Amino acid sequence: MRQKNTRGTKTYLGRLLIAIDQLGNALSGGNEDVTISARLGYLDLTRNIWLVKLLVIVVDTTFLPVDGPDHCEQAMINELSRDIRRGSDLGLFVMGLLVIPACVVLLLPVAIYSLFVK
Repeated sequence: MRQKNTRGTKTYLGRLLIAIDQLGNALSGGNEDVTISARLGYLDLTRNIWLVKLLVIVVDTTFLPVDGPDHCEQAMINELSRDIRRGSDLGLFVMGLLVIPACVVLLLPVAIYSLFVK
């Protein structure tokens, strides 16, 4: 019997996707233990930057079928015990370059996946 890990993702694929997400955050100047979604939720709450608002909309829309509304805000709440670094403006631009294509690719698979998990 598989045991659920501490982050709540019990499948190998789920853990792999979180690791890739954390790598993207680290590459864009954020904490390597925090997801891009959590960092975007934090930035959305603490900064008024149009690029952050756009990325939050893109990520929230992508994961709406599986997580419901406010994916980034919920991710931030789940990771508040970690150091959610703001990073530089260049890092934010790099995050945008990573997030938008990734969400375009993930939109259909996430929607299909949501049909099977409900």
